[in-house]
Amino acid sequence: MDEETKSILNICDYIFVPMELGKFSVEGLTNVQKEISQSTAKFGGAFICKYNKKTQGIKDMLEWAKESYQKQLLNTIIPSSFAIQNSLNYDLTASEYMNNTSTMKYADLAEEVLEIIQKEKNNG
Repeated sequence: MDEETKSILNICDYIFVPMELGKFSVEGLTNVQKEISQSTAKFGGAFICKYNKKTQGIKDMLEWAKESYQKQLLNTIIPSSFAIQNSLNYDLTASEYMNNTSTMKYADLAEEVLEIIQKEKNNG
């Protein structure tokens, strides 16, 4: 890991890791957690993004990720979405471009992240 990335990790309180459901991403999360543990930041969890529920292989990979990481995996899953991909082309947020179920998942993710941080602060 380069020095700039290490510096960024050390100024953060929590790190939440986006993860696509591919073999290398799921297996690589352990390495990411190791790097975070060597910083002052806390690993808040990982969340699945670009999820395509129509693909059986992806569904199987989701089950493997859930089994492998259990409590470290957030409940919110961000689906693959045309609106999310195209919003960047128009320099808009996904919800500004098209407010639909997929874009609303980001609001769900934000709520879940805030709950985790609040719970951690109350217990710590």
